[in-house]
Amino acid sequence: NTGYKIGKHVSAGCCLLDGSLDELRIWNTARTLCEIVSYMGCEIPSSSAGLIANYHFNQGFASANNSIETTLMDASGNSNVGTLTNFTLNGTISNWIAPGAVANGYTTTIVCTPAAALNLDGVDDYIDLGNGITTSLTGSTKVSLEAWVNPSSLSGLGCIVGNYNTGFGDMQFLLRRSSNSYYEFWVGNGGLWYNTNSVATPTLNVWQHIAGTWDGTVASIYINGVLSGTTTPAISTLGNANNNPIWIGSNTINEIFTGNIDEVRIWNVARTQCDINTYMNCEIPSSSTGLLANYHFNQGVATANNSFETTLIDESGNSNVGTLTNFALSGATSNWIAPGSVVSGYTTTLAPSVISVNSGTICAGQSFTMIPSGAVTYSYSNGSDVAMPTATDTYTVTGTDINMCTNTAVASVTVNTLPVLTATTNNTLLCSGQTASLSVTGATSYTWSTTETTANIAVSPAAQTTYTVNGTDVNGCSNMATITQDVSLCTGIASITSVNTPFVNVYPNPNNGMFTIKADTDMNLNLTNALGQVLQVIVLNDSNHHQMNVEVLSNGIYFIIGQNNNQSVKQKVIVTK
Repeated sequence: NTGYKIGKHVSAGCCLLDGSLDELRIWNTARTLCEIVSYMGCEIPSSSAGLIANYHFNQGFASANNSIETTLMDASGNSNVGTLTNFTLNGTISNWIAPGAVANGYTTTIVCTPAAALNLDGVDDYIDLGNGITTSLTGSTKVSLEAWVNPSSLSGLGCIVGNYNTGFGDMQFLLRRSSNSYYEFWVGNGGLWYNTNSVATPTLNVWQHIAGTWDGTVASIYINGVLSGTTTPAISTLGNANNNPIWIGSNTINEIFTGNIDEVRIWNVARTQCDINTYMNCEIPSSSTGLLANYHFNQGVATANNSFETTLIDESGNSNVGTLTNFALSGATSNWIAPGSVVSGYTTTLAPSVISVNSGTICAGQSFTMIPSGAVTYSYSNGSDVAMPTATDTYTVTGTDINMCTNTAVASVTVNTLPVLTATTNNTLLCSGQTASLSVTGATSYTWSTTETTANIAVSPAAQTTYTVNGTDVNGCSNMATITQDVSLCTGIASITSVNTPFVNVYPNPNNGMFTIKADTDMNLNLTNALGQVLQVIVLNDSNHHQMNVEVLSNGIYFIIGQNNNQSVKQKVIVTK
């Protein structure tokens, strides 16, 4: 609790200051570089947040008798007044003096603007990244480069980033603005190097994102996330590039870039179009897989005196620091500037779009239409959005969003079998005018061709008729059955007689099962079915009348067959109920 001292260490007799002091400020916050640079040349406003003590030293008269000015005023409003001790307060030393470090009463309207990019003057500016990245990429089968550029000149060749620094010597990679209205991406090994040119053209004074990727086979160049050119370089790995250093903004044959550069990234992986689009508008996380170097250019104060900001920080954690060479580091050119291509400090939570698709249930023989959402374009594992499975199945839908990112969803289709309908009649052969009962089973609801909707219906057709019935089960699946109802006119069956055969009369014929048989002679008869099977034996004698009861027989056609004295008789009878 010894208190603060200005100009002397708290220990007695130690560390006395020999010189002048002005504008002493004490804060309870950590001032940023931008804040320090913006306000160091003026008197700080007393209301500034975090300002504990603020001493302007604007008291008394310069080098005059100031014996009455023995306190140092605190302009912060916190009343941390200082007491002048052992000052003579008269003359040019140990007294109030002029001029001070800043103009009395001067404040500034400058808004603190941190730098967010770097301007290159197109004369001799470049950033040397050393050869550490070159060494790590030697023998690699993949590489990706990214940068935001804002060219202020389109003349000549402008190196964005690369280790092509010895004319037509070896190189690993180069990202460059051409003199022929396109961007170029080069990869090489030894004396073999291959370029991929963009269809898109550079635009003067406009930020453009340029990316080049090589996956060991295909080299691609993207402009603002849009694929703008591909080639297939005839190399399998990157060479050692003669251990050339990597430069941003130029190379040793003066392919100097003129304009602003921001967010340069170097990778040892092949970035996908989805990766590029997802992260090009933000600052990439430093922990990203395969990231060899990551430069945000968020250093210094925009267009201010940045003579102390001579290195470019690598945010990848790999310490590939760049050295600014030939930069003025003051003013609006050849210096740290703002704004940059992306918002400083902004990262993204973007992820591939979530794809959804409908599932459902169909009946056997039906089709199912998949309706996906969440993307722009879709592809289907069965080749179409319409499926016609014969059994329960699943289908994968792949959706691609506006950033060319893909995701999948699965549609499940349940297939229900059709109901099996059985239709019957209680009377296979009707006489005209009679009624039959038709029945159907196998479903839960029915519709007949007669428009009736019950399981049992009564019909009285005048002639043979085919009836159709549709049945629907609990799953909503339908099937169809048909039944044909036979009809006879039933006008009577004449007795079969001739001069050479006995007379036999059967009546009423047809009837419901009780027949009378009359003959002119004794006779033994058999009642048979259509297959010739004997169902009943009939003996005619005495009165030659006989009652034949066949109520137990089903509806149908039967035959009475007999023989007497080598004479045969055959009579058809019809049983109807």
